[in-house]
Amino acid sequence: MNTHISPPAPQTPPRPPRRAGRRLLATVAAVVMVAGLGPWIATGMTMNGTGGSDTPANLPSDSLAKAPDGVRIRVHVTNASGVRGLARQATMHLRARGFDVVGIDTERGAPAMVTEVAVHAGPPEHGHRVRRALGAGGLVVRPDSTRYVEVRVRLGRDWKPSSQALRP
Repeated sequence: MNTHISPPAPQTPPRPPRRAGRRLLATVAAVVMVAGLGPWIATGMTMNGTGGSDTPANLPSDSLAKAPDGVRIRVHVTNASGVRGLARQATMHLRARGFDVVGIDTERGAPAMVTEVAVHAGPPEHGHRVRRALGAGGLVVRPDSTRYVEVRVRLGRDWKPSSQALRP
């Protein structure tokens, strides 16, 4: 009699019992990720810091690039760049950062290459804040008590508006 005995089937090693610690760790990691993404989800911002509009919730948190709380900084914007509509874009940009833009104008002639921020009244810090909010230009202090505004901006071609959609 010829009996054939087959080798026993390979068995998988027994699994170690699952640990509650792994599950807890995964849950904590998920909560931390969701909490970290919460500000972007709530404000519509993307990971690079830009959002869909220039609303205060989407602005950078640079406190020196906006008007201080409770302080009125009157600004006049002149478009000297030769680029149509730039003064309006700069006005919206500055107003979103708390500056009180009280006038806009267009300067004819040869386009200015560099933006100039001139402080006419108040501390030079006001001009520094406007320049920082625009992200371009040079600062000059020209005291003039006859001016209605504290700061005058003369936009040059170096100022680029944000790539975000304009409000109508």
